[in-house]
Amino acid sequence: MRSMSIRRDLPKMMAIEKTLPAKERWPEHAFLNRPGKPIVIACVLPSQDGQAILGYAVYQMGVEAIELLRVVVAKEHRRQGHGRQILEHFKKRLTANELCNLSIWVPETNLPAHLFLKACGLRATSIAYRAGKTNQPDDYVFEYDLYSGMKAA
Repeated sequence: MRSMSIRRDLPKMMAIEKTLPAKERWPEHAFLNRPGKPIVIACVLPSQDGQAILGYAVYQMGVEAIELLRVVVAKEHRRQGHGRQILEHFKKRLTANELCNLSIWVPETNLPAHLFLKACGLRATSIAYRAGKTNQPDDYVFEYDLYSGMKAA
């Protein structure tokens, strides 16, 4: 994993975004920091030769935790351990940065992501309900706690 280079990596990340269902895509500006907005950090998982992006993650670091905002593996590289490699990278960062918790919110409709996160040692700890009329599904909050290995339900 390495930090994202806007000039080199963003076009490749946007190409991966275009392969996702339209309702799940992020616009380019979501990957960029803007004044007055929380700082988001992106890192990429490059191929062995460094020419392709296998996957990427967007996250925010808090005082005690890392919140993963997005984890994506390119379709042609899925089911090869790259998603697990990305999550393991963040679990190691907890120790390196003296943090204790890793979290990610996942739409309730994304069962493959739920099963993947569970297999990687994260556990659904709560449901974030969307108030009012919205077309978006509620989110499950998955967490990994460094000190217990996984968050108790």
